[in-house]
Amino acid sequence: INRRNTFEWVKDSFSSLKEKLNLPNLERIEAFDISHNQGNQVTASCVCFNENGPDKKNYRSMNLTLEKNDDYLALSEAVRRRIKNLRDNNKAFPDLLIIDGGKGQLNSVVKELEKNDLKKINITETLLELGLIDLSYLADFYKDYKLDNDNDNKKNITLENRISIYQEIRKTASQEKIVKLIPKFIDIFSKQGFLNKASTLIYDKVKVITPKQNLVAESLDVCLILILNKDLDKCKEWLNVINYKDDYKILMAKIKFYLFLNSDISFSLDELEILLEDKKLSSKQKNIIVKYYELMTDEKISNYWKTPNDLNRVSSVITNVKLDEYLKSLDNQIGEMILLLNLIHGDQNFINLHETTIFTIIKGLINIDPEYANQYVFEYLTKDTL
Repeated sequence: INRRNTFEWVKDSFSSLKEKLNLPNLERIEAFDISHNQGNQVTASCVCFNENGPDKKNYRSMNLTLEKNDDYLALSEAVRRRIKNLRDNNKAFPDLLIIDGGKGQLNSVVKELEKNDLKKINITETLLELGLIDLSYLADFYKDYKLDNDNDNKKNITLENRISIYQEIRKTASQEKIVKLIPKFIDIFSKQGFLNKASTLIYDKVKVITPKQNLVAESLDVCLILILNKDLDKCKEWLNVINYKDDYKILMAKIKFYLFLNSDISFSLDELEILLEDKKLSSKQKNIIVKYYELMTDEKISNYWKTPNDLNRVSSVITNVKLDEYLKSLDNQIGEMILLLNLIHGDQNFINLHETTIFTIIKGLINIDPEYANQYVFEYLTKDTL
């Protein structure tokens, strides 16, 4: 903000913040702070911003009912009163709430948000992704949300889909039905980039399922949930029930590759070639898998970089060649290598990163610790699943 009170920068800031927090929408932000006079006369302030700058008509100051200051209770009361006022006057809720405080203040405010509010659940998902709250909060909100069949166009359908598949799995007792629902669960949550954390929500239901021949077709999806929860032995049990038939060779190769990324299980060149036969894999997936395999095993597999109409971006390739050379020059300067790799990846979603950029990051991670490269490729494949 300069002396002429221009706010041209706000729109770009909103766009960057929306992408950083993975929010579906960001039109209004409200921020809360508490003040008091030596513990007495407790008041709350609420300021509001939209894409045009300060929205002063929505600024609020509240005298709170507390006799002595208690930050947790004060913030809870302020947020509760603000939400009630918005609801009573049929006004839209803010897309983002900002509070002055730590995890304790944050948790007290989360509890205040009404249980059937989709915006609250969306905010909770974001906070969980950032590691700021416990998974149990989201599980409770998903469980308590009341789904209905009305045609309210303002509803967040993708969010309701996540809640719906979670509730369906939780209430299902049949192991066979749960297994049939897991592919849908993975598809919905991987598209959100939220599968890693979300897998824990159903792990207790998945880990007790007995591997059977009639459930083999879904074994890859079951194993992904198990591996995300570090239950490699249970995944191997599923692998053992797969018949060694041509129909299941690709399925076995996919499961073994997931295990290869997370354990000391071997993965042969023949198995890699079987995996690459899968027509459902994109060129980008194949390129990343092959490049990673080359770097980890010293095998040479030609033509992985030749994807149609994609890797013709010469400037991107040249940039990454120069970065490769610079990374090599750093030798054992681990701190500088980590900083550079963070800058290369930036805030971009995995899916938006170019292959050559991902190649560079994988090379750098292998130089630091091959286990980091394993987890990086695995994380990519939880967002763009096999």
